[in-house]
Amino acid sequence: SASGGNSSNGGKNGENGVRKKSALSSFVFYVVLGAVAVVCVALFLRMNQEQPEGTVKQQQKKNPNRFFLAYEKEKMTRSSIFRFEMLLECCREKVEDDKDVKAGKNTETGKTAVKKKSVYEEVAYVSCSVVEQNADDNIAYRYVLPPRRVELELADNLRKRIQETEFMKLKSDIGDNVEGGSGEEHYARITVGYNGNLNSVLVRNTSPRLSFKNVEELIESFTEEALGVRTVSMSVDEVYREAEKYYRQANEYFENYEAKPENLRMAIKRFRLTVRLLERFQPRPDMWAKADTSLKKAEQIIKRIRTELYQDMRIKLQLKELPEALVKVKLLLNYYEPGSKNYQYFRNQKIELERLLNDNKRGR
Repeated sequence: SASGGNSSNGGKNGENGVRKKSALSSFVFYVVLGAVAVVCVALFLRMNQEQPEGTVKQQQKKNPNRFFLAYEKEKMTRSSIFRFEMLLECCREKVEDDKDVKAGKNTETGKTAVKKKSVYEEVAYVSCSVVEQNADDNIAYRYVLPPRRVELELADNLRKRIQETEFMKLKSDIGDNVEGGSGEEHYARITVGYNGNLNSVLVRNTSPRLSFKNVEELIESFTEEALGVRTVSMSVDEVYREAEKYYRQANEYFENYEAKPENLRMAIKRFRLTVRLLERFQPRPDMWAKADTSLKKAEQIIKRIRTELYQDMRIKLQLKELPEALVKVKLLLNYYEPGSKNYQYFRNQKIELERLLNDNKRGR
């Protein structure tokens, strides 16, 4: 199936196969992840090692947002392995100031040398990856995002929200290894460091504490807001069900846009979400191709309608047919997203036309 989820022919062979095949990939994964974690922790401890009191205060005042968070989780069943990783780092980055700095005269040429002034600024970077692998060693779903710079304010808000929880007081909670039965094993680890504080919590084969769950939810919200990626840490089945929901809604809106113009916008948004969710599948399911075709068709229709209405509005304005122009403007508002620049432009046109029509009425 497109989801690569619970395979009916998993059985004992499937279980042994997935465990053997996952051994090497998991080993490499853990080596890489472990190396990243060690480097991050080492850098963090070095940044926050004991220093003279004045220096510490000065650095904390200068770099109040230095913060990093590593989150990983893995779920293994008889038929599939699901892995998710996310790393957020706040650090100082060297940049060149716009202002040139004079460096004195060259004794040989007699000319004044000019060089760029280097300054440091606080920045935040986040990276993440999601991979689900089935018993046949096929990658059913993959999403990898290299380090991307995000707004520092979002990272700072995440840190503050985590500080409000009891997470930094938690200890790891490891349950029994699961053998037989469902054959499902799962673990999650969150490592948080800020202002000299560091805590790494591992939860394995047991239900996590409330504070751990709270931080997981904060991470999910942060990832969605900072990266614009929905359901980034969901399994294949969950992502596919989410795409099905959007695709069904999109078709319903698209079928009824003539009766209600704003339905065309709603259909385009949901077709687009469907395409974005399903484009991560390998191979892409039939629903992706159908949603992509419908999306292009809907975008062509809304572009044509916008162009025609805008041209009609301009003609009506040139002919001083203000009531008819107002009708066209009101229709145009249905085809633009509220809050967008175009929507605001036509809204201002609507207000101005209504004012002129009212003035004309009073003038009579």
